[in-house]
Amino acid sequence: MATRKNASKRTTRAKINLDLDESTIKKSSKKAKSATKSLGKNMAIIIVLFLIIGIGLGIGAGFYVCRNDCFEIVGADELTLTIGENYYDEGCKVISLGKDISSDIEIETDLTINQDGSLTGDETKTYYILYKSNDIKYGKIFTVTKIRLITFVEESESEEFESAQDNTTNNNQNETTNFENAKLSTQLFDLEKSKNTIDSLSIICTNKGEING
Repeated sequence: MATRKNASKRTTRAKINLDLDESTIKKSSKKAKSATKSLGKNMAIIIVLFLIIGIGLGIGAGFYVCRNDCFEIVGADELTLTIGENYYDEGCKVISLGKDISSDIEIETDLTINQDGSLTGDETKTYYILYKSNDIKYGKIFTVTKIRLITFVEESESEEFESAQDNTTNNNQNETTNFENAKLSTQLFDLEKSKNTIDSLSIICTNKGEING
């Protein structure tokens, strides 16, 4: 009987120990799952923060590198020349992503290209010079082109054009001079009016003084 009781006690203890082990395992499993979830959330937050910081640094670096970028024609956009006169193109100033690529710009034109690189027109009309780029920024991300217009005229027409420009300049100068003269006349009139007023007051004061005296 004692042996059976001892065996029963051992069995009961074994069951209790087994239940305790299972309970401990479940608790440990729950803790592990909770820790995993917490770690996963923290890692997600850290990854998002790193992404935001990386994007911010990338944008800042991009603005700094591209701060002087430009695509602009050097010289006048429109010109008037006489037939037979050669034009030496000044080209464009192009800086893309902080790098000067002015020498890589492609040019299209309907002008005649001479052996020395100069350009000339054979007819009295307006010609064009088209500038474009194949680089990443101005050729692929943004399609940017610039056009210079050159009008070729007969020599007499050129003289008439210059004369018209001179007349316009002279007229503008004359208008400015007339305006300044009118302004000066107005100021002189105001001064004269003020002087007459002062003289009148002076006479009144003098007469009043004589009467009182």
